[in-house]
Amino acid sequence: MRYLMRSPMLIIPALLVAVATACGSDSPEESPEPEETPGNGDYQYGSFDVDSVEVLFLESFPVQINVSAHGTLADGCTEIHESNVEQEGNDVDVSVSTRRPSGEACTDAIVPHSETLGLGALAPGDYVVTVNDVSQEFTVPGGEGGGVSGEGDGGSAPGDPGGNGIEEPPPPDDEGECTPPSDDPDAPVSSDDPPPCPTAPIDEEDYIFAEMTVETIDILVLESFPVQIVASATGYLGDGCTELHEVDTQISGNDITVTITTRRPADAICTLQLVGHTENVNLGAFDPGDYTVTVNDVSQDFTVP
Repeated sequence: MRYLMRSPMLIIPALLVAVATACGSDSPEESPEPEETPGNGDYQYGSFDVDSVEVLFLESFPVQINVSAHGTLADGCTEIHESNVEQEGNDVDVSVSTRRPSGEACTDAIVPHSETLGLGALAPGDYVVTVNDVSQEFTVPGGEGGGVSGEGDGGSAPGDPGGNGIEEPPPPDDEGECTPPSDDPDAPVSSDDPPPCPTAPIDEEDYIFAEMTVETIDILVLESFPVQIVASATGYLGDGCTELHEVDTQISGNDITVTITTRRPADAICTLQLVGHTENVNLGAFDPGDYTVTVNDVSQDFTVP
């Protein structure tokens, strides 16, 4: 009987081919890695926490209107992301969003902030502006130049001819009529109303006076002719009883000095919590050039084109 012997040199290559084929059929196909979207996941987005809204009228023709929203940012890393203004009829809706870096270690203290946006020129009429669900009514008066209404600090509402929040009661009109103070601080004021009734002068011995603590200054260059400049000073008041007393503006050449003082009742028991505050000061019209505005020792350069 003869035995047939196969050469090992023929068997080994066949085994290698079989093993390679088997391994290739069992290995799963590699799935492509997902594409990363630039900036996706780098930030957490939210809405600016608005406490109050002010309407600012500029002394220009046509009348330019700004809205200043005062509130707080959630922590030291949160910043304003973007603002969007939409108008439908006499309703103006403003949305202000925020962002903060994801995974960033930040201070937990809330940060007072004010965001000022230009609404442009509006036709005479009654309007409602809403910034992140906080609303404020205002009236655009008719006629050239007109008066001022709303709650803006930088306009020239009756009783505030300097547009700086200083109480300067004017004399009544020829008929002796005047508008009594309203219990609602947000009530709009119409240019057709009589001037505010005179208020009794304060007794300085009953108050403690100090300068407002200013942290930042924003310069608003309005698209008007002549160009109007507004300084928006953001800071805080010392406690729950402290309020704005007066604003004084001095101009020397290209240097503008603004002093904002506050007052609080001398014997009042007040909360010790700091209160964020923004004061808008209408600086008026300037010729083209470089300027420096200083508000309570905080300075900001700006250029009038």
